[in-house]
Order: sequence, then C-alpha cells, then structure tokens
Amino acid sequence: MEYNKQAPWNMGRNTTFSRSMRVWLVLSAFLISSLSIGLFIYSFIKKREIDSLVQHENLLTQEVAKLDELNNQKKILETDAQQLDLRLTKIQNVICTTKNNPHQYLRFIEQSIPGNTLLSQFIFNRKNIRLEGLSSRIQEVTGFMRSLSKSKLVKSPRLITLDRNRKDGQIRFVIDVKKI
Repeated sequence: MEYNKQAPWNMGRNTTFSRSMRVWLVLSAFLISSLSIGLFIYSFIKKREIDSLVQHENLLTQEVAKLDELNNQKKILETDAQQLDLRLTKIQNVICTTKNNPHQYLRFIEQSIPGNTLLSQFIFNRKNIRLEGLSSRIQEVTGFMRSLSKSKLVKSPRLITLDRNRKDGQIRFVIDVKKI
C-alpha cells in the first residue's frame, strides 16, 4: 500500500460539513461572548443598585435609631411632666385648703408679671401683699404696676423701693398692694 502524499488532510470528509461546523462554532463563540458581556454589564448595574439600596438602608437604620432615641426622650419627658402635674395638683390642694388663701393672687401675679422680671419674695398677710423682685428694665416694673392697678383682686399698687445694682444692672424693686 502506497501512501499518497498529496491526499487531503480530511481524507474525504465532506467540506460542507466542516464549513458549517466552523460557522456554528464561530456563531456559538460569538453568542456565548455576547451573553457573557451582557450578563457582566447586567450584574454590574445590579451591583450598583444593590450598593445604593444598602447605603439607603443604612441611612434609614440611623434615622430609625435617632427616632427611637427621641421617642425614649419623649417618654421620659412625659413621665416627668406627669410627675410635675401630680406635684402641682398636690400643691394646689394644699394651697386651697389653707385659711388665708393666696392661690388666686399667685395666679393673677403669675399672669401679670413680665418676662424678664423675677419675683424673689411674696409676702401675703390679711390686708396687703408685698412683692419683691428683680427686673432688667424699669419699663417692665412700671408695666407690672399698671397691670396690678387694673386688677379686680388688688388695688393701690405702691412702689416702696427701686434700686439699680451697679454690678449687673438689675433693678431691685419692692411693691405693696392692698387686697380687695
């Protein structure tokens, strides 16, 4: 048997089959490459979206923690307010049961006193009330006296002393009023 050196390498195989096989392989490789690139791009976009959602979730978690802390502070303040209300009720009950009741006078003076004025002493006896305090301006003291003179509970407010402190500029005053 003699070997033919010029025989084709595929030794009689069908050339259309090998050509269609090559086309199929090239198309398959292109399709797999396209799908791989598409999946990579899709996964990259989804990863960015997930990272964004994770950041948003972290921010929401921080906000929820802040809200929880604020709710706890609110509950503490509410319990403090309830305790203060109970104390105030007890004080009002004690004041209302005393023989010489200054409660209504205290309420009136509380509503009449200007914002930057502080009462340091309240002396209540049968006929008179003496008010001692500090104010930052003389106009507040005179306005306080005017509101006392318009009252139906007291009459004849009289300014006893009015001294300005040289160190801090506060005005010390003493006012006497007669009960009606």
